[in-house]
Amino acid sequence: MLAPFSRHTLGYGQANSKNPADDGHSVCHFSRARYALLEAYRQSGVGLEGGLMAPAYHCRTMLDPAICLGAKVILYRLNPDLSVDLSALVTALEKCQHPVKALLATHYFGFGQNLAQVKSLCDRYAIALIEDCSHVLFAGSDRIVPAAAGTALGKSGRFCVASPYKFFSCEDGGTLWATTAQGLLCHKQRRPKLFNEVKSWLRAAQHACAAPLLPDPSTLSDQINAWTSLPLPTGQDGPVHDEHASQHYVEADASLQSLAGSRWIMRHTNITRLVDRRRLHYQQWVNAMAGLPHCRTLFPELPHDVVPYAFPLYLEQPETHFYALKMLGVPVWRWDDLAVSTCPVATDFRLRLLHLPCHQELTAEQMLWMTSAVQLVMRQL
Repeated sequence: MLAPFSRHTLGYGQANSKNPADDGHSVCHFSRARYALLEAYRQSGVGLEGGLMAPAYHCRTMLDPAICLGAKVILYRLNPDLSVDLSALVTALEKCQHPVKALLATHYFGFGQNLAQVKSLCDRYAIALIEDCSHVLFAGSDRIVPAAAGTALGKSGRFCVASPYKFFSCEDGGTLWATTAQGLLCHKQRRPKLFNEVKSWLRAAQHACAAPLLPDPSTLSDQINAWTSLPLPTGQDGPVHDEHASQHYVEADASLQSLAGSRWIMRHTNITRLVDRRRLHYQQWVNAMAGLPHCRTLFPELPHDVVPYAFPLYLEQPETHFYALKMLGVPVWRWDDLAVSTCPVATDFRLRLLHLPCHQELTAEQMLWMTSAVQLVMRQL
């Protein structure tokens, strides 16, 4: 899902990356966006005495910081296009017996949603709107990707969080900024050790020198045919009681800044190439999936102002097809570790919505292999 560093990553000129601080915002840098969320929750009053409202469809690390603060998490419903179900949100706010201090709203897969009405609700109930731009490129800058209704992303929330390492070929990176006059008062942060800085550059050099994997699509059909005569193994799926943060949340890293090398790479990345290739690969996915049985593209239209983070594909038979894709080695993810909610969309998407890579460092051969693998699985199984 993440783009490795390559000899094509860096570039200089008009399209270089812009930091949210360039718009007059103070920015705090973290190793991951989950720790930026912790600071946003904390400054919003989330904790033992203040709850968090979060989308029912979420990555577990979106909730981990609130859990670490001892806060109650209330999940709100989403529409099938992953926009906020406003009527359900109003009902939830009216019925909520616990004081809510913050509401987290997410722009999924790089496709922005208009948060004007959500912001009005938050203002009415004195709730801090935290805008999750972890799937958005350019969040907080003048060259921002605007929402469909013209609302700039990264400027609606009282606090905004981004995860630039999801787009740039660097090892880490999470940012937090405030859109209010009060700005940020981040807790004291630690700089990474010089040893870790050096290691990150060594790994970047290794990636740049490594030859890309060039899988052969002609062997896919034989691999799939070898399984058809065998019963597919079945796993166990069910709720698990867990009141602790996930293993992906390390409290000791909460005050750690992102690597200086990561921020340098972000500033000097060839943005034109990054944007063009991500959009190209997303459109290749759309074209390849058109008309296939057992699946559909969640967002088949790619607006001109969207830089996609990943390609969302909905499966009708996830028990069969997700397993087959994993066995073939297709790099595919899904958010199956969701907190239990009454949201039918999140419940449905938990196992059925796949996240497929479309990052800028994918080669034409890799894209052909992945799209061919999904096509064969859908047609033959």
